[in-house]
Amino acid sequence: MERIAKVPPGGSLYTKYVDAFKRQYPGKPSMTVKENHGGTHIHPYLNRVISAREMARLQTFPDSFIFEGSMKKAMWQIGNAVPPSLAECIGYALIPYLSDIALNTKNKVNPSHPEQAGLVFD
Repeated sequence: MERIAKVPPGGSLYTKYVDAFKRQYPGKPSMTVKENHGGTHIHPYLNRVISAREMARLQTFPDSFIFEGSMKKAMWQIGNAVPPSLAECIGYALIPYLSDIALNTKNKVNPSHPEQAGLVFD
């Protein structure tokens, strides 16, 4: 805890592995959650690492989602996952294209103008 207390926001516990055990910035969006060989983020305010459940929340997993296996395996699953909210947005964006394919119709969106796809993130 004494060593973790000295880590500034955005800083790492280690000089060699600067992407592991980084302290989150208070009041800002989370840094990327990823599988990091057990090196997780440090809580922005408390002198501790974030839990697997906190990592899952950052990745937009519902609290009811159950991860199988050990804590290390859960963190690996969470860090390697596509965030569910991102997957949902991508899925909804693909519906018109998949519908066109299923109905054997021509795609009405010009691929040289991706802004026509109209992705909305809320």
